Amino acid sequence: MRIPSETLREKRLVRSPFLHLIKHEWRRLLIAAGARSADAVGSQFFSVFAIAYCIKTLGLPPSVGLMGVMLANLVGLAVIPIVGFLCDRFGRRPVYLSGLAFLIAFIFPYFWLLETRQPVLIFTAMILAYGVGVKVALSASGAFLAELFGAQSRSTGVTLARTISDPIAGATPLIASALVAASSDYRLAAAFALGFMVLAFLCVVAAPETQGIAMIDTSDVAADRTS
Repeated sequence: MRIPSETLREKRLVRSPFLHLIKHEWRRLLIAAGARSADAVGSQFFSVFAIAYCIKTLGLPPSVGLMGVMLANLVGLAVIPIVGFLCDRFGRRPVYLSGLAFLIAFIFPYFWLLETRQPVLIFTAMILAYGVGVKVALSASGAFLAELFGAQSRSTGVTLARTISDPIAGATPLIASALVAASSDYRLAAAFALGFMVLAFLCVVAAPETQGIAMIDTSDVAADRTS
């Protein structure tokens, strides 16, 4: 990430962005990691796990789940720039929260549509959950996460927030499949995903609106500056 010229001129670089982050911005790091968990877990839940669920649990041919995810991604290509425009127009938080609220409300109807075993309804479920809900959260999170942190620790903060949430995201298909196998029902898996969506919603609610803030942190960090 390019260092702003104002940061260089005012000698606002820090010796250790990681230590500065832990000392001064740890609350925002936790908020960022929690907020990002919804699209991290959701991306795996509504794509990889969804395909496995259609094949192993519903007994459908692989083409149904694969086609649904492909259509969802195609819709997502149109959703992403629209979300970017809306974030600039109305702010990051309201758009982010709208996407998360939709995912929270749609998680059980999503499975109801899958359970019909009707390809058209399955495609609709995947498009709405993955192509719209997850993509809204993912698109809004880009600017939102970066603007949560000061210039001294922005790159480190965003990277750590993603690093914290990535392991659980990577394990999501395995965890969700195990929950389905253990309960012979989708409800535990749905509750698992729902928990992260609620967590993300609460974290975004707790965060400030970041639209229009100065991207240069003017806080006093003299003790951490380079000589």
